[in-house]
Amino acid sequence: MDTFNYQNFYNQEYYLNMVPGIPYDREAHGGHWLRFFNTVADRLINYVSPTSVLDVGCAKGFLLEAFYNRGILVHGFDYSEYAISCVREDLKPFAFVASAANSNAFLEKQDSYDLITCIEVVEHMPRDEAWLAIKNMCQSAKSIFFSSTSDDFAEPTHLTVLPRIYWLETFLSFGFVPDYKFDIHDLIPHGILLRKIDDNLTAFKMLIEVNETNLEVIKQQKIDIEKLNSEKVNLENKLQQTQTELERSHSQLQQTQTELERSHSQLQQTQTELERSHSQLQQTQTELERSHSQLQQTQTELERSHSQLHQTQTELERSQSQLQQTQTELERSQSQLQQIQMALTLPQSQLYQMQTELEHWKNLVDWMEGSRFWKLRALCLSLKKKIINFPIIKLDFGSLPVFRKNNYPIFVKRTGKLIKNQIMSFRTQNDFADEILAGVLQSFAESPEYSQWIKDYEAKNDELKEQRINAASFPYQPVLSIILPVYKLPLTVLQETINSVIQQTYSNWELCIAFADIDNYQTIDYLKTLSLQEKRIKLKVMAENKGISGNSNVSLNMASGEFVALLDHDDLLAPFAFYEVISELNKQPDLDFIYSDKDCISANSMVRSRLLLKPEWSPEILYSANYLTHLCIARRTLLEKIGGFRPETDGAQDWDLFLRITENTSRIARINSVLYHWRIIQGSTSLGIDSKPYALEGQLRSIQDHLTRTKLPATVSPHPESGFRLEWQASSAEVSIYIDGDVSWDSLSACIHAVSEFADPKLHKATIVLAEHTYTSKATERENLITAVNLPIDWLPIKEGDSKLATLANTIKQDKTDVVVFVSGLVKKFTEGWIQELSGWVLNHPDIGFVSSLVLTDNNLVVEAGLVVDQYNNGSPLMRGNFLYSWDIFGGALWYRNCSASSPWSIAFSYKNYLEGGGLPSNSPSLSHSMIKLCQAIRVNNKRGLVNPHARAFLQDLPKNDIPEFDDSLGNDPYFHPAFSSVVPLKLRVKNGKKN
Repeated sequence: MDTFNYQNFYNQEYYLNMVPGIPYDREAHGGHWLRFFNTVADRLINYVSPTSVLDVGCAKGFLLEAFYNRGILVHGFDYSEYAISCVREDLKPFAFVASAANSNAFLEKQDSYDLITCIEVVEHMPRDEAWLAIKNMCQSAKSIFFSSTSDDFAEPTHLTVLPRIYWLETFLSFGFVPDYKFDIHDLIPHGILLRKIDDNLTAFKMLIEVNETNLEVIKQQKIDIEKLNSEKVNLENKLQQTQTELERSHSQLQQTQTELERSHSQLQQTQTELERSHSQLQQTQTELERSHSQLQQTQTELERSHSQLHQTQTELERSQSQLQQTQTELERSQSQLQQIQMALTLPQSQLYQMQTELEHWKNLVDWMEGSRFWKLRALCLSLKKKIINFPIIKLDFGSLPVFRKNNYPIFVKRTGKLIKNQIMSFRTQNDFADEILAGVLQSFAESPEYSQWIKDYEAKNDELKEQRINAASFPYQPVLSIILPVYKLPLTVLQETINSVIQQTYSNWELCIAFADIDNYQTIDYLKTLSLQEKRIKLKVMAENKGISGNSNVSLNMASGEFVALLDHDDLLAPFAFYEVISELNKQPDLDFIYSDKDCISANSMVRSRLLLKPEWSPEILYSANYLTHLCIARRTLLEKIGGFRPETDGAQDWDLFLRITENTSRIARINSVLYHWRIIQGSTSLGIDSKPYALEGQLRSIQDHLTRTKLPATVSPHPESGFRLEWQASSAEVSIYIDGDVSWDSLSACIHAVSEFADPKLHKATIVLAEHTYTSKATERENLITAVNLPIDWLPIKEGDSKLATLANTIKQDKTDVVVFVSGLVKKFTEGWIQELSGWVLNHPDIGFVSSLVLTDNNLVVEAGLVVDQYNNGSPLMRGNFLYSWDIFGGALWYRNCSASSPWSIAFSYKNYLEGGGLPSNSPSLSHSMIKLCQAIRVNNKRGLVNPHARAFLQDLPKNDIPEFDDSLGNDPYFHPAFSSVVPLKLRVKNGKKN
């Protein structure tokens, strides 16, 4: 049949003006339509529980997004080609152009659906086509959510506007009746849910007519009641306001009377004071004449003191010279330590000795810069300047000669004792000298580079002023609640923390302070005064200290904002922190959790160091460390849903909170900016786990409880190098190990011995891939090797001219196994249990697509901790050349670390994931390039890659192969960071092309 061609009506102009004041667009009113359809989807999912949905007349696909983001299989079509072109890029395979009057459109993707939605569509169709659309929906659905206006005749594109009873009778003729228990009138006034039935239809028809009649009456009554209630509330409010105004006027009248009486009394006192002042003025004149005589005497004394000060200055300059010598010694010690790192074979005792010596000099300089001696030097220099510029002052320098003669030796003695105590206070027990040495070297190396990066990229004063202006024009300006539990903290530190909140360039925030140091009256008075002056600050002075989680929950209960930020009482926020957060929320308003980069700041707030740049959401890193730390922002309703903080995890309460948050949402974002400064003071975990020994118990409980909740069959235990280790339940999985034999025979033989050392011959087998001429020429060696190792071995010789990749891919495709492992013939050694470490993850974790070993040299230099991949599928090895126990601005190699791909040094796939990823591509220039493509294909299936630091593979030396040239697209790798301009070595990006 011929259909009316009304497609051209629905172009870009139509969607901009279809709803007055709210363009039908993704960005309109801070994401209004996205939030609206998210709410509609939640209502339908909670009531109908569909597994498949078809959206008839899906327009730009906003409802499709909402269902898709909640894990529902969804399709949709619309008659407007323009609207379908605006569907989100990753959802375009699920949306197409079609008419609801065409029955084939309902069979385009699948035969039937649990739920079909059709919102405000049929009124835009001719009546006969609208009838066909309802018929087609009824033939393809179990439930239908339908809405069509019954009174909007003014809209030009409304071709068929009919009473709702007509539509209900039409649905009834096809066996569908309304489900009146489902109410969505507040969102979609004409919306109704219909369900399919098979019984006699007459009774249902009568029921519908009665219900519809009653429903209209009830609706009108409801409107009348609401109008009366509204008028009643308005009258009550006006009455209350009038009463309040009367009381205020009466109070002001009384105050005015009191002020008049007080003013009269003050006038009499002023008269008396004037008379007394006249008498004092005469006495002052006499004193002034006496002071003039004393001033002449003081001038003489001042000249004598100036001479003494000069002698003191000489002493100070001598001390400064000694300090410069100490600095030279420090630089010499640093150079010696760098030489020690290059010679990693030095005895452990020498490493400890050099580390101790370096700490001695560094701590000496740090102490001297903050000591009383240094402050005395600064004071004397300042005093000298004042004397030169303003010599006529009354100052007694009589104590200086006494100090030089008597107190100076005491000062030197006390200084020496204090230096010793300071040095001893910096030493901590650590059984891993390599790790200590690398950490000390890194603390010296990162500061200049990071300081330059701060100058290049962080917002200056002019930019902060501009942010304050721009923040006021954000379409979406949610309230940000900062929870701040406070206990046992110097007032000056707390004041710095609070000031960092007040100075934010985004102003729509509230600070919720739970103060538990109940005997600190000075700080309590300060906070009470501040909360009266600044209305955005809420204060709760607690009756008792409930511990960090209990205090945090008190602070959380005070919050009313849409989002919550976590702030420790001794830390600082960057002034642009909240601006960056709200800017991201305006781009993605449905986010539930946001985190940023961070660094550390010294106790005196002068020195920033220990920068930590973070990859995008990397769940498995949380099994090694709480890499999220700060700044973290969470949706308040989500925090309330999971129950806030758990006191049983004190010391790791934030870590535990982040695990539970991320179990309940995937809407997570990283902000590429340093928004948080973690203060390094005694008792802070920024100094390490020893500062809060109870934290380890909380960390173990947090991770193990997470594993239990997510039903992962693993247990967690502390690990002396990597923080923690997950051990999977033992399995009888079959593992096929494919060894690339394109190496010398000696290397290949050593690799096969290394693989067999920890292999189980009943479950594991090896296939050696090598050139046919090697296979033929090494017949005797092969026989001897098979006899020597306890491992079943097959040989896969590659004929000259044949493709190694194609032959290998075809062989694996015919294999029947549980796990496929690729190993390079250059690997000479593995750690015990490496096969179980790799196979345990790919078999037991549903989101892990591949796992690779941490690849090292015999000298514990990192060969690769996963690959960073650019747009051309070139891979750059992460952490290449780093010392195993070193930690830099991107963490360390000893973490569980998510990655985009890995080289075929030692990498495992479940056989299922391997096949679903399409197997090993045979059209690549090398096995390494083919492996990157396979990893990327598996990631497309929503799987993650992982580097396991507990499965280590060792090479003789660092490979000599070239590192790919750095491409800016490497910054798009989710497990890398756009702040870097180099992968090997890791270097921060600088402006104007200058190198660090």
